[in-house]
Order: sequence, then C-alpha cells, then structure tokens
Amino acid sequence: MPQKASMQRQLRSIIASWTRFNVQGSASSDEPMEGGQRSPDGEELLRIPLAELEQFIAAHPSHPLSLQSWEALRDKSVGNMQNAALPKGTRLRWAQIAVTAVHRKHDAGQVDQRASVAEEARIRAYTIREFGRVDDGTLRDLPLLFGQVIQAVGLSREEVFLSAATWQDSGPSEMLTLRRIKNLLTPLKDVEPYVEADEPMKAQLKPWLTLISQLP
Repeated sequence: MPQKASMQRQLRSIIASWTRFNVQGSASSDEPMEGGQRSPDGEELLRIPLAELEQFIAAHPSHPLSLQSWEALRDKSVGNMQNAALPKGTRLRWAQIAVTAVHRKHDAGQVDQRASVAEEARIRAYTIREFGRVDDGTLRDLPLLFGQVIQAVGLSREEVFLSAATWQDSGPSEMLTLRRIKNLLTPLKDVEPYVEADEPMKAQLKPWLTLISQLP
C-alpha cells in the first residue's frame, strides 16, 4: 500500500507538471488560459525543455514577459549555444531562441534599436564562426548579418567617419550613439575571414571595419 500511494503521488506530480507547461492559446502569465491552463512565467520558461520552449514561443508571438525575464532566457540560450558538449543542431536551436529573446526583450521596452541589433549580431557572428557560413536567410547568413548591421547604424560611412574624428568633443548623447555604432560593427570583424576576396561585399565591408578603431 505505501508503494501504491507513492506511485499515485508521482503520477499526480507528472500530470500537474504537464498541465503547467503544455500551454495553448494566448494569455498573460498571471491569468488562467482556456481549459484552466496557465501560461508560464519567466522562471518557468527557463525550466521548459527545448522542444516545448520552441513550440511555446512559436505559438505565442506576443507573450507578455518582463525585460528581465527575456534577458534571463537570452542568457541561458547563449550559454547553451556555446556549450560544446551539445550537438551542433541543438546549439543552433538555442541560438535561434537567443535571437528571439533579443527581439522580445526589445519589444518589452526601453532597449535601443542599435543595442538590440548589436546583441543579435554577436549571436549571428558566433554561429558563422563556429558552424560556418550558409547564405540561406537564417542565422548563418553573412550578407543578411551585414545588411542588418548597416541598416541599424542608420548613417552613412562618411557621417560616422566625421563624427568619429571629433568624438572627444561630442556630448553625452552623441558619444553614446558612437559607442553603440562601434558595438554594431565589431561583430563584423569576426566574420570578415568568411567573405571571399572577389565578393562585392568585401569592398563594402572593409571601409566600415576601419572605423571601429576610430570610434570611442
């Protein structure tokens, strides 16, 4: 009888855990969902297995969590992305979760667009260095990374060059902008070896890279 009671308790625990995490539909983390199920909060998302986490994020494109919760998920995802003990495919899946968390963190508020793209650029550059370049519109697409970075800079190379030449005389706001631009451009240094010498992008990339050392 004690063994049977123990098995019943374990079964109830498993059912409760499944009900807790097998969420469907859309709701805030503190409101009941259809069928009495509840959407996980930030701490619970960190404990959900990868496959369930992917399903949840895909099904809830506007799930409301705090900036801190998305940052915690990004931090965990980057750690798993960099874990050499995991299979390549699993690490790339975690990299995609990290990028999604960066986007959701920006949507949660008060994250500058340049700072957000710089975070994403670091993740994308890492996957290219670690797993190779694949120009297929996904994480390891180097032209896509380059285009995102330059678009986020929001200024011409000449404008950045002129501002960099006099950065010591800049006010706090302009100084912050220049530092964010430097953070945007820096990941491109890591992927330059993956650009072929005869690619048009090579000639476009090099002038931008020369600005990095001139920025504060």
